[in-house]
Amino acid sequence: MTKASSAARPVESLWSPLGNRLFRTLWIANAASNLGTWMQGMGAAWLMAQLSQSAQMVALVQAAMTLPIFLLVVPAGIVADRHDRPTFLLATHALTALSALGLSLISPPV
Repeated sequence: MTKASSAARPVESLWSPLGNRLFRTLWIANAASNLGTWMQGMGAAWLMAQLSQSAQMVALVQAAMTLPIFLLVVPAGIVADRHDRPTFLLATHALTALSALGLSLISPPV
């Protein structure tokens, strides 16, 4: 790269991608989702630490939370690549909603 071509490119800041409204919205949504996931994981580990003095049980809670992601990420990626993405997204959200409805119907009242 010559000195002239490197001088022609503007220097971008680390925060410049957040200037794009769509990227910024997705980034904030992802950050909020990750924060919620971390809070739920910490709460589950904390509860298990109070219920049992075994460090192995706390580790098993963490493993149980991450094992489905570990096992399903590759097959889900294959299915997502082979099918229409909007249809796949709609189907997975419908399946998630049906699962939540089913769990709410079978759970005992508090």
